[in-house]
Amino acid sequence: MLNDSRKIEKLLLDKIFTDESEVDYETVKKECKELLKEKYTDGKVSGVINKLVKNNVIIRTERGIYKKNCLHINDVDIEQIVKSIFSKAILEINAEVSKINPFNLTEGEFKSLQKIKKDIIEIEEKFGL
Repeated sequence: MLNDSRKIEKLLLDKIFTDESEVDYETVKKECKELLKEKYTDGKVSGVINKLVKNNVIIRTERGIYKKNCLHINDVDIEQIVKSIFSKAILEINAEVSKINPFNLTEGEFKSLQKIKKDIIEIEEKFGL
């Protein structure tokens, strides 16, 4: 049962940058966790990119952005990847949430469910999903 809004964070993080052969997954996971805590204060996917660049998870050059092994990707590619990851994660979370009968929840679980729904709406709005 989804009774803790942190499950959203886990579901989202599990969908982000999971190709371990190209980036240090633990570092990216840690950075994404920080971004989730910050609630993407600039409200843009570019905030994700800038934070990852700042922490040397990916490298920005004049020709675009590179993952640590220098596989070339650009801002638009990353935006599309992140948006598609978040869209899929949100669909999965919504499917889980819709299975829950709110009448079977304790007051605390119901409040957590409401927070999850609020977090999903906030993420959808910020990412234009």
